[in-house]
Amino acid sequence: MGRLRIILLALVLIPFGLFAQKEGDIWFFGTATFMDFSTDPPSVFTGGTVPSPEGSTSLSDSDGNLQFYAAGRHFYNRDHAIVPGWPIASSYSGHFMAQGNLLLPINDSTMHYYSIAPGATRVGIYYSEIRTTANGGLGEVVSWNNSIADSVAEHMAAVRHADGESWWILSHYESSDVFIKYLVTENGSISRSDQAVGDVHPPRWEPYLSPLVFNHTGDRFALASKFGRVELFDFDRCTGEITFFNAVVKDLVSYNAFYGISFSPNGKMLYLSDRTFWNFEDSLEHASRVFQYNLDSTNLLNSEVLLFTAPPPCEPWWSGNTCRRAFGAHKLGPDGKIYIGEASDDGNDAVYDSLSVIHNPDLPGLACGFEHKAFGLNPGHGSGFLPNIPNYRLGPLVAQEAEAGPDLLLCPDDSVRIGTADTSGNLIFQWSPATGLSDATSAQPMASPSISTTYYLTVTDASVNIACNRTMDSVRITVIDPPSYGVPSANAGTDTLVCADSPVMLGTPDTSNGSWNYQWSPATGLNATAIPQPTASIATSQTYHLTVSRPEVSGSCMTVQDSVRISIYNPSVLPQDAAGADQTICQGDTISLGMAGTNGIDYFWTPASNLSNAQSPQPSAWPDGPVSYMLATTDPSVNGPCGTLNDTVAITVEQPFTHPLPAPVVTFCPGECILLGVAPQPGFDYAWAPTTGLDAPNASMTRARPDGTTTYTLTVTDPRLQSSNCRRQVYTVVATAENCHFPTLLWPNGDGIAETLDFGEYAARVELTVYDLQGRRVYASEDYGNDWRGEELAVGVYGYRMMVTGECGFARAGKFLKMR
Repeated sequence: MGRLRIILLALVLIPFGLFAQKEGDIWFFGTATFMDFSTDPPSVFTGGTVPSPEGSTSLSDSDGNLQFYAAGRHFYNRDHAIVPGWPIASSYSGHFMAQGNLLLPINDSTMHYYSIAPGATRVGIYYSEIRTTANGGLGEVVSWNNSIADSVAEHMAAVRHADGESWWILSHYESSDVFIKYLVTENGSISRSDQAVGDVHPPRWEPYLSPLVFNHTGDRFALASKFGRVELFDFDRCTGEITFFNAVVKDLVSYNAFYGISFSPNGKMLYLSDRTFWNFEDSLEHASRVFQYNLDSTNLLNSEVLLFTAPPPCEPWWSGNTCRRAFGAHKLGPDGKIYIGEASDDGNDAVYDSLSVIHNPDLPGLACGFEHKAFGLNPGHGSGFLPNIPNYRLGPLVAQEAEAGPDLLLCPDDSVRIGTADTSGNLIFQWSPATGLSDATSAQPMASPSISTTYYLTVTDASVNIACNRTMDSVRITVIDPPSYGVPSANAGTDTLVCADSPVMLGTPDTSNGSWNYQWSPATGLNATAIPQPTASIATSQTYHLTVSRPEVSGSCMTVQDSVRISIYNPSVLPQDAAGADQTICQGDTISLGMAGTNGIDYFWTPASNLSNAQSPQPSAWPDGPVSYMLATTDPSVNGPCGTLNDTVAITVEQPFTHPLPAPVVTFCPGECILLGVAPQPGFDYAWAPTTGLDAPNASMTRARPDGTTTYTLTVTDPRLQSSNCRRQVYTVVATAENCHFPTLLWPNGDGIAETLDFGEYAARVELTVYDLQGRRVYASEDYGNDWRGEELAVGVYGYRMMVTGECGFARAGKFLKMR
């Protein structure tokens, strides 16, 4: 983009404090006193040791931190040290001049220090060049004592050029009506022009002079030219042209002159104060006063308001111990208040303890709020003079500089918008050529050239009649051949199922070494929107769109798009409680874990020991001890931890109990009562089956009267155990009925038949008594063993009585025939 550096100016009123620059927020003046406007009210501190009887200046950085300050021969940096390279013994001085010193930042690394100082023949203006970035920002003198004018008065003030970058410096010849104007540009070049306008200033030795003061917008200034005359001039910041505007001409008492001058922030009120220059401040006749004048008035003197008269002196001047009451210089502060130097001391002419303040200078009359000695300077001391600091907040007059936009590459048969929006509303736009433009008078037309074309833009501010109200710019649109640039591709990635707020990478790596632009939308959840592979972290499902384009080419031929859907997984679809309920088993048992599987879900059990299949939803398990099995159910289609749900089942393994065994076989004769079981053990439950003929079917031992051979089961249960195979044991008891009988024949003849009186086997002891027919006892046994042959008996019939003893005993009587 080619640019013609013709600066467009629009006359705009810049609100007070609009700009963020704070280069003028620390004032250095008086007895090494610093006034810092970064606080409200301003704070005061000291640090330097060099006083500034008149001319002083200071410069801060854009954040309001002190960088440099000067008082004539002495030039210091922020460490309160002499700037390296500065000639301390130099006569280069401006400390006894009302505006003797001035610091101007020229660019990011250069500053000029201007001073009105005695020269070889007359008072002149000199400057030094400072490299501000040297020595870690402490500065370094590059050149010094460069003379640019002589025979000048004590005026020297600077104001921004209309471009907001260069500076105008104004001074005035003595005994002349000629102003000296310097234009100092960004590269440090200085050009000079002179202009005769206004009153002829008398010689320097006539003490009439005041500071030259610009208003807040820099388009008007004022200065005193004679004892009772203050002239006001309009100033064109574009050309430097000075035009007489008006004058305050007032009869003042002999030797009194206007010195203090200031403008209100809105530029409508002018404030003047007078003082004597021959030490008559101790005389009420020569009292110092503060006036207000309304610049909108057709007669300035008629608008005059006397705001304040200095109080009477303490003692007459000839006493040698005066109390001076005189106002000095005025200065508009960054806070919108006007501060006025005080030359009052109560007996010591070297000490000035305060400043007067106009609190609301835009208001007319006494409403402006003048307050005498309102701002104390403790711990410092001021003077009747204030620092020469230009308005760094003053921006350019440029409403809008012509900006055609950057040079462009354009796809064939496509369109692109050029230019910038009209931010002023007072501008005239003209493009040339008009071919291919939607509107040649629009600030931002659409351009559709069929061939490569350079468009020229001229912007004119019709509301401002100044010499530099027009700027020009141009833009080159080159219509490309798309195949020569390569074909872009867009790959947003694969649709993905992820957990909420889990990061997932989109897209694919850029293999083109950054030759393409990447733009993702929406930006919701993305860590970046202009890289090939951003990371997304989202709580709800989202479709992302990727646009890939050639950054230097406008139009659709170098733009492709793709999209990817990132869906949020719902973990509730995973099987819940899939491991099953906790179980208790007996040692050696085999059980089934889990539940029926769900299609598309992966299963994995840990530990895998004693399992039939660790990847089955329902494996068989035969643990040999207590164990907790964890089942991880995973949906393999989801990216992130929410796709896995863990569940645990605890398996308790019990050991079988031990219990005394009942006799497995009991022999009895039919009709006999028998005792089954075993002695009871504490804590166990018992149950016999069948229960027919049992005295106690739920006891460990019971009486039974089986009719014949019967198989009984005794179930022993330990209720303290849970597993069926461990908590219950079943014992079998067979009650076997012998072939028992009641004999009727005793024939001990040696043939083995009826040799003894045989009653069979009984579970208990058998008592036997035998009688003859006369009732006499012929045999008796308390524990009969089926072994009596009765050989001592005669043949005949005998009777007997048998009794089975014990809890289940019974008795029987019968007869038998004794043979042989």
